[in-house]
Amino acid sequence: LLQPLIHPLFADLCGIDSALSRAKRAELLCAVKPLENGEALTTIDGNETWHPNWMGKIDDDVNARFVKAIIDRTWANEEVSSYVFTYNMHTHLSLI
Repeated sequence: LLQPLIHPLFADLCGIDSALSRAKRAELLCAVKPLENGEALTTIDGNETWHPNWMGKIDDDVNARFVKAIIDRTWANEEVSSYVFTYNMHTHLSLI
C-alpha cells in the first residue's frame, strides 16, 4: 500500500528526479554508489544527496540512516496530507 509513496522518495533522497519513469529511476538508483569516505550523504547548496549501500545490510550505519530519512519524510508527508484533508473538510463544511 505504501510502495507507490515510498519508492519515489528513494529517488528524491538520492538526487534523482521522481518525475522520471519508474524504469529510469530504478536504473539510476542502481547506479548510486556509497561514498568512499563512508558518509551517508553529501550536501551541496543545502540539498542533501544520499548514497546508501545497496549491497550492504539494512542495519549498516549508512543504510539505517537512509531508512530513517525515508520514514521521517513519509511521516512528514502524512502529516501534511492529514492537515490538508482536515482543512479542506472544515472549509467545505463551513460553506454548507
